[in-house]
Amino acid sequence: MIRGFTLIMLSVWALTVIGDADTDRLIRQAQQHEADGEFQEAADTWQNVASMTAEQSGNFDIALFEPLMGQGRSLSALGQYEDAMNAFQNAQNIVHRNEGVFTVRQLAIVDELTEIALQKSEPLDADTQQKFAFVISRRSYDNGSLEALAASHKLVNWYIDTGQFKNALNQLKQIQKEMELTGRDKDPALIDTHILAAKARRLSGICCSEKNLQTVLEILEANPDLPSDINSRAYHALADAFIVSQKPEEAAKYYALGQQQNDEPKLIAKSKPLDQARMNQVTLYNVISNPVPGGERIIRMTRDEQLSSPFQEPQQFLVPDPVEDYNVRIVDQMNSTDRRDRTLDVVGSPFRFYTDQLEFILPHSFRKTDKLAEISITLDFTVQSDGAVQNVEIIESNAPRKLDRLMRDVLLKSSFRPALDINGLPVNKDHVRITQKFINKHSNE
Repeated sequence: MIRGFTLIMLSVWALTVIGDADTDRLIRQAQQHEADGEFQEAADTWQNVASMTAEQSGNFDIALFEPLMGQGRSLSALGQYEDAMNAFQNAQNIVHRNEGVFTVRQLAIVDELTEIALQKSEPLDADTQQKFAFVISRRSYDNGSLEALAASHKLVNWYIDTGQFKNALNQLKQIQKEMELTGRDKDPALIDTHILAAKARRLSGICCSEKNLQTVLEILEANPDLPSDINSRAYHALADAFIVSQKPEEAAKYYALGQQQNDEPKLIAKSKPLDQARMNQVTLYNVISNPVPGGERIIRMTRDEQLSSPFQEPQQFLVPDPVEDYNVRIVDQMNSTDRRDRTLDVVGSPFRFYTDQLEFILPHSFRKTDKLAEISITLDFTVQSDGAVQNVEIIESNAPRKLDRLMRDVLLKSSFRPALDINGLPVNKDHVRITQKFINKHSNE
């Protein structure tokens, strides 16, 4: 009897080994298909792996996580977003059953679902996913830990990249408060926090971002053995802030401390109104509907609403850093329950504009068509040692004249990290070139 039972168990073991070997072979094939860009083959192979795994281990075994993720990635690369979402959500359900609702293993799924939401022009759904990722991380990591700090920085970067600058600044204040409560206000990990705060202030149009970075000097002083690249990044961020505030002497001092030589000019992230005089003279209003007949009321627009209002020519430009491809701004304030009112399309690289305002100055043949994506404007100019721009010339353009003129005005109002000489000091640089394009990866249909 024991011998018969042993033979049965050996047979089951042999079938399991054969099955495992076949599964491992298919996994390697699927991975290779993905690496080679053969996404349909990869999706089909991952599906076979998932079917074999479910047959061997059941429909909710954690071993299904990898093939479902691979299938989702491959289907997403093919543009089959609904099927990709199903695969990712199945993977998420499996890790929830096995590891709990807030398992960190699902963070990769959340990022994939974020990208799909952006591809489908559903930025508010993407925003919800990123906020959920933050909740997962904060429940999993201790306050003040490097993992918790990294999760906070990730959310801040998302806010900055999608134009939610007030949310970014509020989150950064919370980071600093938590680190102070744990006695780690001089932790080198906070250098990036202060750099992000300075950038968010510039992008939201708040002046004097160099004040945020003064604390960085205290952190550097308290940590004299930091690697040179960390010191360099901190000094250059402080110098950039002084350039934007038009304090070139202070900027030159910190560029020299950054010990970077023979560097080319670089755009500094910020936003700026194109006509400050108009902003001071013209007041715009919103008409707020009321269910009661004749009950509409008129309220003054906020500064941000005036700058982003459609049916007018571009009122401001924005230089994101790094140049991401979300092409949307999610409005911080929720003045309306209509989700569409909370998103604004933006377009352009390296300079960004509100799409409606940009189309306002274009001929009708360029509006709501692919022709905008075909526009390319190459400009030649001088970046002075104080970061200002002079001698702007358009070298090549297929754009309407109004758009050429706009780009000249924008460039003259932008700020650059100046070229640095062999001693790391700012110098003038002639014949710097930039090519402005208007490709929108996640454009609304």
